[in-house]
Amino acid sequence: METFYICSLCGRKTPFAYIEKHHLIPKCKKGTDTVNFCVDCGNQVHLLFNIKELEKTYNSLETLKNDEKIKKWIGWIRKKEDFGVCAKIKKKK
Repeated sequence: METFYICSLCGRKTPFAYIEKHHLIPKCKKGTDTVNFCVDCGNQVHLLFNIKELEKTYNSLETLKNDEKIKKWIGWIRKKEDFGVCAKIKKKK
């Protein structure tokens, strides 16, 4: 029997294999509080925001969910049934 979680960001019912702990304040900045994100949302958050932005501005679930880019992302990803649809791609410098 497969275990499912709800992604804290997009709200999709997610199989355990596609859930990851996301540190609200990055671990490298001594953050300890975590939430469950599907791999797609975790990847997207790290594509959109750098470590400093996550530490200073987007350090809560509420601030992440209120960002316009994240709102657009959530609208798009909720239509997807598969997980792992978004590969991690490095930002261009």
